[in-house]
Formats: sequence, C-alpha cells, structure tokens
Amino acid sequence: MRQRAGDTTSSLTMAKLRQAVTAEKKKIPLHIPFCYADHDATTDLRNETDEFYASCEFAHSTCARTFRSLWPSATSWCDPDNGSLRQAFIETHLEHLDRAVVVDRRSSAMALLYLAQGLGEPECDKAQQQVWAKTNNQLLNYAGAYTHFLQCFHTAKCQAESQKSQMSDGITADHDLRLYANLLYMLILHNHDDEDLTADLVHCQQPKSLVFILIDMLLYYNDHRTNIYPLKKVVLLFWKCLLYGFGNQKQISHGNGVDTQNNNPVVKHSAQEYQMFSESVKQYHQTRFSMSRAYDDLPVPFAEARGLLRAPDDTTRGPTATGFEGFYYLLLPHLRKVTIILMTTLLHAKPLSTFSPDAAVPSALDHLDIMSEIMADDGIPSDVERRRHFDIMSKGISAVLVLLLVHSRANSKMQFEHVGQVMVDAKAILLVLKALNNDVQALLSSPSLLLCDLRQPEEDVRISYCRFLTLVNLLRLLQKLTKGNHYRTQTLVTYHSQVLLKRLARAGNETIRLYALKLIKTMVKFLGRRWRTSNMGLISEVYLYVTPVFMDDWLSTTFLDTDHTKAFLREEEERQQQVQNWHEQWYPSSTNTK
Repeated sequence: MRQRAGDTTSSLTMAKLRQAVTAEKKKIPLHIPFCYADHDATTDLRNETDEFYASCEFAHSTCARTFRSLWPSATSWCDPDNGSLRQAFIETHLEHLDRAVVVDRRSSAMALLYLAQGLGEPECDKAQQQVWAKTNNQLLNYAGAYTHFLQCFHTAKCQAESQKSQMSDGITADHDLRLYANLLYMLILHNHDDEDLTADLVHCQQPKSLVFILIDMLLYYNDHRTNIYPLKKVVLLFWKCLLYGFGNQKQISHGNGVDTQNNNPVVKHSAQEYQMFSESVKQYHQTRFSMSRAYDDLPVPFAEARGLLRAPDDTTRGPTATGFEGFYYLLLPHLRKVTIILMTTLLHAKPLSTFSPDAAVPSALDHLDIMSEIMADDGIPSDVERRRHFDIMSKGISAVLVLLLVHSRANSKMQFEHVGQVMVDAKAILLVLKALNNDVQALLSSPSLLLCDLRQPEEDVRISYCRFLTLVNLLRLLQKLTKGNHYRTQTLVTYHSQVLLKRLARAGNETIRLYALKLIKTMVKFLGRRWRTSNMGLISEVYLYVTPVFMDDWLSTTFLDTDHTKAFLREEEERQQQVQNWHEQWYPSSTNTK
C-alpha cells in the first residue's frame, strides 16, 4: 500500500526502528536496593517476628488481657521502679508452666508471650516495643525460660501426635504447640548472642534438644502424610537452630575456619593444592629452595594447608570433633528423608513464582497440606495470605539447605559430598532451575511482606526482601552443588541454564550478579566457541567481579573438542563410591548412606 503524502505514522521506517531499539537498550535496569544477610536487616527484627505469625492466629489483645489480669501491680510494667517485680513475675509464671491444670499453664504462657513480643501499651511506639521485646526476652533467658519452654513444646508435640486419630484433615495445629513455638522463637531471636543458649539448641548430649525435636516432627510429617504441626514455624525454628547453633557463613569465613563451639581449625585448601602451588612457584622461579623459607607470608589458606602437607587426604581423614559432627552423626540415618520432605515442601510452595489461585496441585503432592496453619475459621485464606505463607516457607527451607551444605563443607569434604548428593538425588538442581526461570522483576515482586519502590516511578513495581533472600539462597545452593563437579555442570548446560543466568547477571544487585557470574564461570568451559564470541562482555564481567582461583582453567577449550560425558559419569560414580566407603568406615552403625 502506497503511503499518502504527509502521512508519517502509517509506516515504520528504519530510522524509527533503530531509535526504538536504542531506547530499549538504554532503559534503566531494575534496581534492587537490598543487602544479603542471615536475617532481615532492613527493619531490625520486626519482619523476622511478623513472618512467624499467620493473620488467623489468636489476637494480640487476648494475650494483653491475660497479662493485665495477672500483673499484680497498678503501675505499668515499664515503670523503672518495678525491676524486682518484673523478675519475680517472670519466675513465678515460668514455674506455673509445670502445673497440671491446662488453663493455668496456658494463661501463664500467654502472659509471657505478651512480654516476649514487646509491650503493646499505648505509651510504646514500635521502636520502644522492640526495646522492651529485647529486654523482656533477656529477662526470660536469665530466669531459665528455655528449659521450661522446650519441655512444654515437647509435651504439646506428643499430645498432638496422640490426638492424631481424632483430628480430621484441614484442622489447624494444636493451640499449645503454636503458643510454645512462638515463645521459643522470640527467645532465640532476641538472645542469639548468648553462647550457652545457642549451644543448647543443637546440643547432642541432651535427651532431646530443640533441633532434634524439630527433625522428629519433619520425619513424622513425612511418614504419616498428615499435617498436625504448624509446618512454617517448624521450618523457621529449624533454620534459626542451625544458624545460631553452628554459626553463619560470615562467622566461618571471618573466624579463619574455626568452629564456634570447639575451636577446631577448618582447612580451606587441601595439602594437594598447596603442593601444586609450591611446585608451580618453583618452576616459575627455577629454584629448589623450600616454600617455608622463600615465602614466610603465605596466604592464610595455603599457610593452613602447609601444616597438613604430609597428612592424608579427605578420603582417609576421619571426622573432626566439632559441634556439627555430633549433629551430623545423629542426622545421618534420617538425612535422606529430611531432605526429601524439605524439597517436596519447597516444590509445593512454588518458590519465586507468580501466584495463581487456580493452579492445580500435582498429583504427587496431593497428600501435602502446608496451608492448614493459615486456614481461618471463617473460610479460605486470601490469595495474598497464601502467597505470603509460601514465600516465607520458601525462604526458610532454602536457608536450611544452604546451611547444611555450608557447615558440612566446613566440617568435612566427604560429608559435604554426601549431603550434596542427597540433594541432587532429590532433584534440587531441576527445582532451582524451574524457580529461576523468569525475569528478575517477576521473581522478586510480591503483593505482601516488606515492599520497596524501585527506580521506575511510572511502573507500579515492588519487590520483597523475603523473595530476594530466597533468590540468593537458591543461587548459592545451585553454585555449591555444581562447583567442581563436571557431571552436574554439564547438566546445567543441557538445560540451557546460561540463558536465565545471563538474565540474572544483569540484575541491579551485586549479590545476585555475583552468584549468577559464579555459575556462568563454572559453565563456560562447556559452552561453545560461538557462545563465547557473542558473550565476551559477560566473560569480562566474570573477570571483574568473581575472585580468581589458583590454577583456574575456566576458559580452557579442552572439553569442546571431544565428548567427555562417559568420563564425567565415571568420575561421578567413583566419587560416590569414595563417599560411601568413607561413611561405611566412620559411621558403620548409620543406615541410608547409599
């Protein structure tokens, strides 16, 4: 059709097309103003506290009325002159938790929960409420509240199990179980710097420490296919036990590999890597003198490995006497079941997905009911509440999986290999890739939780800090499972993971970009020359932002010329056999290690 004279809008000229493409390239990228941390650092502990509760739980005013009916003084709890009275009140009602009368025991627990949450008095604003929550939980900890709460929590768990036959599907978990879970969570959250308390969370010599009670609950949930527990609370408590009981990634790194409980050194580089470093330096300088004489100021990892140069490698070295070692020994027979139920629940929660209320649940997940604890008495929860519940569950489970890998690697490489293999067998890689298969804006936008306006004011785009943590945790999980493993890395290439990782590398956040580039760096040696030629900018970013490793060969073309699939499979089978033999040697009484 011929264009009419003077009509400049009926056709698209090449100049307009070039201008449109240029404008699209210059579009401001999505800015994500969050920093990755082990807890929600944006609002102190307020969001961490809010996430533990569902909107359908008993009202805060109920606890307030109970507290006011039991508080013996006409003056306020905040009165500076009531210090001794506050301590006496807490000690008295902790003793009441041992009473046989259920009503008295529950009333004391609700009054203590009101104190643990911070005062909701009119004279207290949000900042003052956090101050009083910290103060009151410190008073509770000083009075020995952990032992009382743990005993009540275990009793409520046993009662819930005994009443299982009388409970129909979909009924919410026992009120007492939630109540004591709330008390434990608040106590742990505000006293995580107390070494005695955090050691008790994961102590292996106790008849039943909290972490193993939680593991029993996960196993019961897996075996009986019924949800009589508040599963979200169980997952979040399990996460905090691992986080505060064994330490976070920063404590392991900044502590130069020292275990927080027993001060045992953790070697970051093996003796063989130190030997390779030594030989390469000798060849470069054409010398024969000792490394210890030539280089007194070695990097810390190689200085540690120098002392183990003649020591046996990880396949013959036994377990170390750390706090995590006792936990791993007791967890090992149940590791596969615990991992499977965590992975299955994570799959059911659809991490980082756009929630669709009409989405069908896969038949393999019909037995799971992870929404029973948010079911209101007056009907089905709203879509926003369901998405919020799924987001919090995804965050907690992904954090637990990452911590299991981090601490097993710090304790023993063979333990790390076994934990990683169990996760791979549970389809962790496919689950993560499925969760990441979307653009960054869709991955992080949420209708609830902590929201932050982005740089595009014309677009109503908001992101959630909870989903941000989940995204980083999933990237870390994928990176730890595939690093140094050719067979698993080749799986990433098979599923064209470089496409979604390239998209994440363009995200406006340093942490997301870092882990996306780390995964791309692992995959580069398996990608073709054409991909390298067309993605030189991405390769340059890997050089700029990812710390180089000694003897790094990630740009090698060795794997491009011939097919090494069979060799990689044989290497994977040999690794699994070594791990199995090592576990049979050091844990002969444990089962399910194959």
